[in-house]
Amino acid sequence: MITILLLILSLICVSPTFAQNGYWYHDTFIELRKPDTSVFYVQLKEESSFGTEKLDSAFSVKGRYEVIRKVLNTGVILKTDFRSALKEYYISDIYTDEAGDSRNETIVLPRLSLQVDEETTISSIINKYKDQITLEEMKYDTYTFKCNVSSSDEVLALASELHQIPKVKWCDPERIVKASNDGVCYGQKYLHNDLGLDINIDPAWEILSGDSNIVVAVLDCGVDFNHPDLTCVLDGYTIDNPSGNGSPTNWNENNTKEHGIACAGIIAADYNNDGIRGIASGVKILPINIFPDYANNLGEYIVNNLKIAEAINWAGSRADVLNCSWDISNSSEAIENAINNVRQNGREGKGSIVVASSGNNYATNSTSVSFPAILSGVIAVGGLTYGGNVYIYSQRGTGLDLVAIGEEITTLDRVGELGFWNGNYLVGPAEPSGTSFACSQVVGVIALMLSANPNLTEVKIHDILKNTSQKLSGFSYNSSGWSSEIGYGLVDAGAAVRASLGEIIGPDIPCGTAVYSIANLPSGLTVSWSWSELIEGFFLLNNTPTTNSCTILNDNKAYINGQLIATIKKNGVTIATRTKSINTGADLFGYCSQDGYSYPGWLYSGMSSYPFVSGSVINVLKGPTITLVSSNFIGANITYSGTTPLDWTHHNNTITFHFKYLRPINPNDPIQNRTRSLPSTASLVITGKYPNNCKTFQFTVNGSEPLDPISSNGDSRSESVRLSVQSTGSLYTFTILAPNDISTDIVPEVKDKTFSVEDYLPWRMTISNSLTGKIVYSSDIKDSSLQLETADWSTGIYVIEARIGSEVLRQKFIIAR
Repeated sequence: MITILLLILSLICVSPTFAQNGYWYHDTFIELRKPDTSVFYVQLKEESSFGTEKLDSAFSVKGRYEVIRKVLNTGVILKTDFRSALKEYYISDIYTDEAGDSRNETIVLPRLSLQVDEETTISSIINKYKDQITLEEMKYDTYTFKCNVSSSDEVLALASELHQIPKVKWCDPERIVKASNDGVCYGQKYLHNDLGLDINIDPAWEILSGDSNIVVAVLDCGVDFNHPDLTCVLDGYTIDNPSGNGSPTNWNENNTKEHGIACAGIIAADYNNDGIRGIASGVKILPINIFPDYANNLGEYIVNNLKIAEAINWAGSRADVLNCSWDISNSSEAIENAINNVRQNGREGKGSIVVASSGNNYATNSTSVSFPAILSGVIAVGGLTYGGNVYIYSQRGTGLDLVAIGEEITTLDRVGELGFWNGNYLVGPAEPSGTSFACSQVVGVIALMLSANPNLTEVKIHDILKNTSQKLSGFSYNSSGWSSEIGYGLVDAGAAVRASLGEIIGPDIPCGTAVYSIANLPSGLTVSWSWSELIEGFFLLNNTPTTNSCTILNDNKAYINGQLIATIKKNGVTIATRTKSINTGADLFGYCSQDGYSYPGWLYSGMSSYPFVSGSVINVLKGPTITLVSSNFIGANITYSGTTPLDWTHHNNTITFHFKYLRPINPNDPIQNRTRSLPSTASLVITGKYPNNCKTFQFTVNGSEPLDPISSNGDSRSESVRLSVQSTGSLYTFTILAPNDISTDIVPEVKDKTFSVEDYLPWRMTISNSLTGKIVYSSDIKDSSLQLETADWSTGIYVIEARIGSEVLRQKFIIAR
């Protein structure tokens, strides 16, 4: 993988708190140092060949200065004690981080980019700093300015001051950085490995190969146009070279610039029975050369943060997926802003997918992936061995999303003598390892997913990859299924592509005839259709699997509430199913209420404002009046079937009725003998239709007999004592009554008898849910009365068991909100 050691710019803040050199990244100030002020960068006054620029006459004297090296085409690094003689040139010190690490060297150039919250802010900045900055351009809501200053200290001080303006989101000075290659790949065991792990590619290839309409941008050191096993390369982009088209440039013995084509080969090498096969053969490769400079003897490049940001924006306006097999040791808000821009605006608003390697700088104290993989929304990919262990150098921890194979990867090399290895492939001893190539495997899988369904959003792709990844043994996962070592798991190409297939498209409410199909169904797949349940008057027509369509006939405007099922097959084998909910009354919404009911020893306090929707089953009691209220009732032709209701009325938005009820026989009841005239449950199906409209609705009201206060275990109206249940809202009062407290009209046998409630104290009451059997209350009670708040109890029937003296009374009551 490529490690870009971002040489951090110095930010000199004009406020006393941040007088030291450094830079801001979000709200963090990172301090920088100048290890040697005799070594510095001098910017040439025009881009030209090295050595043709005439320096100040004071430096023309032999021995007055030493040229260390040229930097890109912009300037040179000098060593001299006569720095003051270069007054006509822009000079940058060579900064390191606070620890003095030379890998983090930074050269600051006289340009900066920023974003603001309001356009008026940029006008005020231009007016206030008109002598120090000149506006060069505005792209992607980002303003780029030339700094009219002579030193890097001035640039950093200016950037710090602009950063602290309240309406400035961020300010990022242009800087030159180092970059290096981490490895190359060989041997396609990551695709087929009988002795270890792989990314499960065959089930994906059984469905499809890459679609030529999908474009993958490879941001790297360039991709060759002439490799015989990679014929899908478009004209691309090269930093500082309008005619470069993304080809590799400036290769030398230190680095042959093979890394870009190695990543591209993993993604899209041709499927031609020769060489290797890319994961998504057939997709287009858009080469973006962000490392055009020579590499030094450590394999490091010199690159530029603002120019990388510009390249990202260029790629994001043209590509579906961005492969970023590199990392930066320190962060850049310009690069972060560019990534966020393409994630939000790429693919016509669906979002370009940005995938980055987690980094190859793991140490025992590492706690996160590197930049830009750490950014929210970027898919961070770590490396895994074929044996299921984390690749030794792979960074892990915060920000890690997935892993793929990161060792011994066979892929493409540059052609002939330009290559890293003999021949056109990286194989055998040239097999490299690193998270770069794990990253490219995930990019290839995403290209297949978009080939299956180009309408997938960035968010949907993230979800599919996380939900279909292979969970490996030996790792700890949190409640969300994430591991700090392998993220959500090893990418599973087959499962990801199956999950990416299109959904059923067609109207939610079939009227007359309606046609349904699978969106963007790849060629070679067939679809058969079915319904989740049999519905009278609802038919599936033209159900021929090879046509990828079916027709629903609903001429009679039937109420439909179910699932249309599409079974997707390849060569007769089911590979995926898709469902679509069809509910002709999905927007029905109303409230049901019922009057209360009382009877000695039993209480029903009624039901108020119980919500219902189309398809609901509403449970009520026979007897009390039921009221249904919904705006959907207005203008609808409403009918009913099943048990005949009494006193039925429908007026505007209200329906009222009740079910007939006669009390059941109870030979122990001294009040009257009663006869049962109806079954214990009534059922009424209510259907509503609108004239000239296929929208309809339907719901059911079930009525049960009021609960008999007598249970099989005893009578709650004992001649010696009884239990009273009363309610006010959700507050219920339970009271024991001695026989002389009971009306002799109800129990005439207790006339002339004398009892006291104290004779029955204390007593014990247990209340349980009749449906679940769960005890919700149980306690010994010293007084004759007890109040319980039931607001947090679920609705339903509850059973009381009261042990009062030698009596055991059992009684039921209902809680209905």
